[in-house]
Amino acid sequence: MKKIALVTAASSVLGKKISEKLIKEGYYVYAGVRDLKEDVIKSKYIGVVILDVTNNSQIKGVFNKIMKEQGKLDLLVNVAGITINGLTIDTKEEDFKQMLDVNVLGVFRMIKQFIPLLKKKNNSKIINITSMTGIASFPNAVCYSASKHALEALGQGVRSELLKHHIWTTNIAPGAIDSGKKVTLNYKPMREKYKLIKYLFPMVTYDKVASAVVDIANSDEPPMHVLLGNDAKVVYFIKKLFPDFLWDRTLRFLW
Repeated sequence: MKKIALVTAASSVLGKKISEKLIKEGYYVYAGVRDLKEDVIKSKYIGVVILDVTNNSQIKGVFNKIMKEQGKLDLLVNVAGITINGLTIDTKEEDFKQMLDVNVLGVFRMIKQFIPLLKKKNNSKIINITSMTGIASFPNAVCYSASKHALEALGQGVRSELLKHHIWTTNIAPGAIDSGKKVTLNYKPMREKYKLIKYLFPMVTYDKVASAVVDIANSDEPPMHVLLGNDAKVVYFIKKLFPDFLWDRTLRFLW
């Protein structure tokens, strides 16, 4: 019997990569999209479902469909998220609220709804795609950082609550991801300011993130946290091992 996975934002580049790799690992994947016109990978092992993580009715509908067709869920991958860049004082309140609704409450809704299905399979997994910005807050990405800090806390706490049901929760925190596209920002990123940073901290690929998802899915006892990229690892250890004033001085220098 095939393992069953549900991937949110399955039409995104990362969602497609994750779905593709899971299928190769023997999963049947329910691919969550907000519109059936959105592009997902083509496979007989893909079931496309309408799923907006801010819509409780749609979430319940997907739950009922998987319950009826499969009766279980082995893996939930929370990919859906939106980004806001720019100064905090320039961010509209409604945009920040929308981001929190997707990035934090969306994951909360998905976990809460699908617990009954995850319980039906021993050693089921929940994987949340967080970010290096969930470890440390960076200028020009403060609101996004706030949402990812909340998601980090949610995932870590839920893990402890759900282990008694043999459900493992893992946060994957990638550093900067190479989208392969030119991104227009209203500020100059550090990688353009300082060439050494670009050399020492190469961007993470979508393929690497998707591979990490597969590794966690295949693990008997996956870790609480997975850091991807040199930048994420360095930031994590600086924040953990050094006093706050050092991080403060670093940010003041770089920005």
